[in-house]
Amino acid sequence: MRKFSSFLLVLIFLYCCQSADQEEKNTLTAVNKSMNEKAKEAISPALYAEMKSLSDQLDTLTSDSMGIIAVVILKKNYECLLIMGTQPFVDHQRLDGAYLLRERLFAFYIEDSICNIGIIYPDKLKNINLQKYRNNQSFKPLGPYEPWGRKYKILGPDSLELVYSGYL
Repeated sequence: MRKFSSFLLVLIFLYCCQSADQEEKNTLTAVNKSMNEKAKEAISPALYAEMKSLSDQLDTLTSDSMGIIAVVILKKNYECLLIMGTQPFVDHQRLDGAYLLRERLFAFYIEDSICNIGIIYPDKLKNINLQKYRNNQSFKPLGPYEPWGRKYKILGPDSLELVYSGYL
């Protein structure tokens, strides 16, 4: 009886793991279908899903629909990280590309090209007129600015693990 119950527990565990993996694949497939052709060429489906999710969450937190979200890819302590957070201006000197999603500008800053493999293709991002957005030269803060966003560990081009969400 003990062997049978152990065997049953192992089967249940394997089924749960398989269904969780299948659910993640189904989510990425649905996101991939919702992406336009330009986005498919320039941004991985996993990142696009997180961009949509963050944009939706910011819609509930702020009325600034023309906000700027910085997407930074970097390496810290031998780990590849992706940080997405609100930003009051666009830093034109460091900007590698930009994408407009639901009236929000996502500004991409790639600080480590090895970590960026398969996530963002800056050369395939469309050119966007950035004149209506503040730049780092014209930005004059009225007080302290606290960016809000998320921090991910990059596990692969189609896999981002949320590490932190909140004020950055």
